[in-house]
Amino acid sequence: MTILETERLILRLFQPEDISTLYEILSSKEVMKYYEKPLSLEETQQWYERSLKRYADYKGGLWAAVERSSGKMIGQAGLVMQEVENQQDLEVGYMFHNKWWGKGLATEAALACRDYAFKNFSVDRLIALIDPRNGASAKVAGNIGMHYEKAINKWNKTLHLYMISSN
Repeated sequence: MTILETERLILRLFQPEDISTLYEILSSKEVMKYYEKPLSLEETQQWYERSLKRYADYKGGLWAAVERSSGKMIGQAGLVMQEVENQQDLEVGYMFHNKWWGKGLATEAALACRDYAFKNFSVDRLIALIDPRNGASAKVAGNIGMHYEKAINKWNKTLHLYMISSN
């Protein structure tokens, strides 16, 4: 099921046949450099199942990012509910296979997710949680109008919280 379309991307619900491509992305040392570690096939399956649960729980979650011209899944982007300092916030998330980096696709997907969130969710702000060493991800957040808010501790590490409000 398609959620969003942009000039170059289709964002749609994950399907079982996406697991092998998702594993290719999540097992990459380069892609997962700012996460705890690359994921195993079993951990990728759990990631996929969490995405399906999010679809059911609040109609959000990470969606497969599919290149329109080829029909190939090249990453994921979407909206994930996060608890930050005892508050529920909707996070814009994006992750693409490193073969697709530097083409503006993360910004394109994140912009579409930002606009979708403010139109379809009752939120007055969106966040992004970014490893301070991940300059590319911080640049995407800036490209969609987010600004650095503060450093927080989550998942046993310090992250930078970026934010944009709806007004």
